[in-house]
Amino acid sequence: MKKLKVLLSVLLSAMLVLSMAAPAFADINYATGGSITIGDAVKNHTYKAYQVFDIETITDNYAQATYKVNADFAAFFNVPANKAYVTYSSDNLGYITGVNEAKIEEFAKALIAYAEENEIEPAASQTASSSTVSFTGLELGYYVVSTTLGTLCSLNSTAPNATIEEKNTEPTIEKKVDNDDTAAFDWEDSNTAKIGDVVNFQITVKAKKGAEAYIVEDTMSNGLVFDASSLVIQGATKDTDYTLATGTDPDFTITFAQSYLDKITANTDIVITYSAKLTAAAVVAGEGNPNTAKLKYSNTFETAEATTTTYTWKFDLNKVDENGEELLGATFELLLNGAKVAFVNDGDNYRVATADDQTTTTVITAGSVNITGLDAKTYTLREIDPPAGYNKLASDITVVINENGSYTQDGDAATAVEVENKAGTLLPSTGGTGTKVLFTVGGIMMVVAFVLITSKRRMAAEK
Repeated sequence: MKKLKVLLSVLLSAMLVLSMAAPAFADINYATGGSITIGDAVKNHTYKAYQVFDIETITDNYAQATYKVNADFAAFFNVPANKAYVTYSSDNLGYITGVNEAKIEEFAKALIAYAEENEIEPAASQTASSSTVSFTGLELGYYVVSTTLGTLCSLNSTAPNATIEEKNTEPTIEKKVDNDDTAAFDWEDSNTAKIGDVVNFQITVKAKKGAEAYIVEDTMSNGLVFDASSLVIQGATKDTDYTLATGTDPDFTITFAQSYLDKITANTDIVITYSAKLTAAAVVAGEGNPNTAKLKYSNTFETAEATTTTYTWKFDLNKVDENGEELLGATFELLLNGAKVAFVNDGDNYRVATADDQTTTTVITAGSVNITGLDAKTYTLREIDPPAGYNKLASDITVVINENGSYTQDGDAATAVEVENKAGTLLPSTGGTGTKVLFTVGGIMMVVAFVLITSKRRMAAEK
């Protein structure tokens, strides 16, 4: 069976006039035919009207009518199960006298499926360019109207000029990213992370009744790598309700089974969660690392892209003397929550390491260097060794990276973390081992000298 192009259908009856000799029909204008007007139509979606029944008899006020099946749908009603959708005249001469209202939506979908499968030419077709679609000059009869929106509209008037309101909207898609390290997700439009982190995403498809041919496509920037094993769709089973395919553009595609979509009988959120890793290829600062998703539906249409952005940040570290001149040879460690951060060193750039990096270090040697691939967090910068001939810092430096990538040094806004060392001899409380030895020896010598002087004075007094 060929896949339906049309998702949404409505049963709409418009009474048409047949020229008959009965006097009761004298005041009906048969020549003008009938019309169907669809209000609140959605632009760029196509509406089609199929004539299912031809008129046989009609009263002058259109209150009652008798129909015969249109030749295009004769085979449809030859199927015994389909005859249950209508009632026939008591003389059983093939005249249709009514429609089973309890099954009207099912009836409409079956008619549309039959029309599409058998490539029946619609009596009228129009792609909406505004909020109104009108079919005029129709032969009077009983019509089913389809629309690519995918939701059934309700049965309206049986008068020659029938009007229905499109009460449905296009399906939409939303995308969010978790911006919280805790177990409680914090779904936002953007987040921050350090290189090597796992980033969680959520896609919500706002599905509509009568949905057909739903396909979700997700495309990531080079700095994000999709973890296929992490994908979960609430209430859906992989390979039964949907299939997952991976690639490079898009990174993955979710194709929903029509049997799953047919179960959607009201506005429904299809919630998809998955994760990706921020890699060494991530863009640091700047435009960040976007992730886009879109929904294709009805084999023809697609939604606008929904986008999230994952940012990773950096700061510059400058080691200087009292005059602001660069000092070489100092070494540092950067700590996050008390743990040393590992880096890959590339000249003057220290990039946060990932599990895939084979050669890493927790020691930063400055000069002037860039520290890249950081999350928006509070870090501790600790000096291990100062340059030769300079005093070591007495305390650690606190570096706070904000959500927008700006940062502070010990509470003050900074465009670079500037660490100053002073030259000179260190005090005993802060000095190095050599200085402490000198002071210790000197102290001993002073004690010895004091003892000798005291002894000499005592000996002189005794004489």
